[in-house]
Formats: sequence, C-alpha cells, structure tokens
Amino acid sequence: MERPKLLEVKDINLTFGGVTALAGVSFDVREGEILSIIGPNGAGKTSMLNCINGFYNPEMGEITFEGQRLRKPDKQLSLKGLMFVLTLSFIFCGPLYVLFLIGLLHSVFKTSAWIPGTPPTKKLSGWARASSYFGAILTSGLISGIFYLLTGGSFSIYFVLAVIALCLPGLIIFMLVLRHLESPIPPDQIARLGIGRTFQNIQLYTGLSTVDNLMAARHLHFKSNFVEDALYFGRSHHEEIKHRQAVEETIEFLEIQPYRKTTVGALPYGLRKRIDLGRALTQKPKLLLLDEPMAGMNVDEKEDMARFILDVQEETGMAIVLIEHDMGVVMDITDRLVVLDFGRTIAEGVPDEVKRDPAVIKAYLGE
Repeated sequence: MERPKLLEVKDINLTFGGVTALAGVSFDVREGEILSIIGPNGAGKTSMLNCINGFYNPEMGEITFEGQRLRKPDKQLSLKGLMFVLTLSFIFCGPLYVLFLIGLLHSVFKTSAWIPGTPPTKKLSGWARASSYFGAILTSGLISGIFYLLTGGSFSIYFVLAVIALCLPGLIIFMLVLRHLESPIPPDQIARLGIGRTFQNIQLYTGLSTVDNLMAARHLHFKSNFVEDALYFGRSHHEEIKHRQAVEETIEFLEIQPYRKTTVGALPYGLRKRIDLGRALTQKPKLLLLDEPMAGMNVDEKEDMARFILDVQEETGMAIVLIEHDMGVVMDITDRLVVLDFGRTIAEGVPDEVKRDPAVIKAYLGE
C-alpha cells in the first residue's frame, strides 16, 4: 500500500542574480520514508532544503506540507486579509474620503472665495454655502484648493483626479498587506508545523552543555510567559519537567549519557554532529531534513550515524530527507532517491534503478 504524501514540492524555481540554483524541481516525501537528494557539488541540494524550511523564497513553484502551502496563503487567509484591508481603508482613509466629498461639493458650486485673488462665481445660501466654506476650511488648500488650482476650475478633470487620489491610499494599503500575505511562512513557524533541520555546519551553542543545547531546541513547545519563567512557578515549572524528560529520551536514544553535562565545545567532532542530530530530534518533528550529517566523519562514526537515522525511522515513523555524498550509505538506508544536476531533476526512483541511470552516471563520472 502506497504511503500518503507528507510533503509535496512542485516546479520550484530559484535564482541568485543570473545564476539558476533550482529549475522546475518537483518531488514528494511520503510518511515514514527516507528520501535522499543526491547530486554533484553545486547541484542545488542545500538550496532545496532552504526553500522547504523557509530560508529561501523561490520565485516560482509551490511547497505543501500536510496539505498546507508553505509559500502562499490559503483562501481563508486571503479572505481574512481582504477584510483586514477594508478595515484599514475605512479607518485611515475614511476622513480623507469625507474631505474629498466636501471638496468636491466646493468645486461643483465654484465657491472659491477662500482662494486669494479668486472671486466666487456663484452666490450660495443656506447649507450649500456652509458646506462649501466648511470644506474649504477643512481642506485648507491641501486637497480641494490644490486640485482646483491645478485643474483651472474644471469639474471633469477635478473629478478624475479626486477619484485617483481616493483610490490610491486604499490601493497602497492593499498592496502592502497582499505582499505580507503572499510572503513565505517564516522558518520559526515552519519549525512549529513539524519540520526539523540540521545543517552542513554544526549549529550548537559551544559554551553550553549537551543538556542545555537539547533543551534550547524545545523552546518552540514552551507555553509559559516571561513572568512565569522569571519567577519559575506554576506552568513554567511543570513545562520544564516535561521538556527535560524529552531531552533525556533523546540523550538515551543517541547514547550520549556520559556527555550530558559536558560543554559541547570540548567534545570531538563526531559527538558534536550526533548532538546536532539530537537537537533536531528533540523538537519532535514530523519531517526531518538532514544536510550532510556524516560529512567529515570516519567510517565508524558514519556507521553509528546511519544506524541512528534508521532507528529514528523505525521507532518513530518520522519521514527523513537526507543529503549525503557517501553513496554507499545512501544506497543502503534510502527508500527513494532524487538526483539533481545544475538545479534540475535528472532522475528519481528506488536506489537500484537510479544507480544504473545513464544521466546519473554521466553527472557523477562524466562522459
């Protein structure tokens, strides 16, 4: 039975100036599988992960995680955004609309005695005169007066300019809000959705212990506020106990108990890479992105890391996207492969099929 899709990537295009990093890349990640993205250096593998977790914003394409688009808002969000725009327009542009209506009335009746050197062309009485002069006072020459002078008293030209000026503030607000709504979801919110990540370079607090580094990864799940944290009572105390338990589970899983209180900066490279993996696992993500987790390791350390990755998949059912240059490890632990070359997908499938693909052989070995 085919596993349901957890992540879908469709036609992603990413450029840096005139350099194309990704061109029409599409693939999907299914629940509980290990998908490896491989390819020569500069093929666009890390750029693809950066697009998934929100560090890069691709020019084209769509990324969907558990049915939620990570790049564009859904229709409900757009409707909320439209309501927000209308509210802002009413609050900020409402007074301006009133002034323009009064100024328009002033222009229609040609009562311009308030403009120096310009005699009124029609005598008014009652509410019309009151409205006319009231509009002149409110606008003080900044709205009606300027438009009247620019148009030479022409009602038609004045009306066109007034309509443009009326629409402009609302249009500006709409574009600003629309730009905000169509921006990608920030990386911290993507992490909250359930996407964890490791990087090529180790991302740890070298001055903190192993426990503290793993505990820092749990900050996404804390609900207490700064007052509770400062006084350390109530919800803050109970949450720390719960999150400490999650940290201890990770320490036991990765077999790093002897180093739990050791400063990370004093540990050897292989252990720091393992703790870096633990930092991502402690977030309890649904999808784990691993960017060359075995880079720089010796054979024994690579075997340990491969074993931990397999254990994560088997014990938690977590989906994993792996970037790795060691083809022996990749072929042994991967369910499916996606091969990139110069930002384009040249092959996709199970390891036995991909390693015999002529395009893959050419990309790695040349013609």
